[in-house]
Amino acid sequence: ILFRDYLINNPQYREEYQKLKENLFDAHTGNREPYTRGKEEFVRKILKLAGFNGKNTMSDVIIGKGDLAGRGVYAARDFKKNEVVIKYNLKPLTKQEFENLPQSEKEFVHTHRGIIHLYSEPERYINHSEKPNTYQDLTNWCDVALRDIQKGEMITTDATKDDIE
Repeated sequence: ILFRDYLINNPQYREEYQKLKENLFDAHTGNREPYTRGKEEFVRKILKLAGFNGKNTMSDVIIGKGDLAGRGVYAARDFKKNEVVIKYNLKPLTKQEFENLPQSEKEFVHTHRGIIHLYSEPERYINHSEKPNTYQDLTNWCDVALRDIQKGEMITTDATKDDIE
């Protein structure tokens, strides 16, 4: 599901995956092993881009309904105060790459220290709150619990801290 959702939200990788499958099929007709190996390598690449690293992953949070593009992020387990809730998986962009993004993706772009970043899932759907339960640690690229957070609670942050120089 994580792989599929990442491709849905990142059309450039969806197109790359389609071309890869076509090229692998053409190059390895009759031999499924290199075809399958090539697809597996691409899936691993996408899972890494999507923030899957084996710990503090999507299994710790879930995407549900919210105010940011109709989505929000919810705790899938309890978090203690000062615990990392979400590690960011940011993609740095050039100005040209930013300008070429679909408008729907530009909503998930923020500038930190003069660098344009495209936020991935799930962090792109963390909703703003004037009384957030996490803070943005822009040194370690994560959201950290300001207090204990209960399973099922929406994860929020103070989005006024975005777009800093």
